[in-house]
Amino acid sequence: MGFASAYQEAKALANNQKTLFSLSEKKVADLILRWGELIELRNSKGLRTTEVNFQNGNGALLASQVPRAMEIICKIFAEFDQNDQTE
Repeated sequence: MGFASAYQEAKALANNQKTLFSLSEKKVADLILRWGELIELRNSKGLRTTEVNFQNGNGALLASQVPRAMEIICKIFAEFDQNDQTE
């Protein structure tokens, strides 16, 4: 498992445009979580629940905002793909 497995799955998906452009919001979210878990087993718990600060002192998105950010990203991706195929 690990990064190589997640990369292999993502690459296969990217090469299958029909499937890529038909992903629902839920499927996008499921794939992100799956690939995260493949990369690091501790990610099997889901989205992070703690705050993160980088070495330069900047903070990442607050943990409480991560679920909503994921919803927005997945929705935009799914809508973009669907719109892109109709033009």
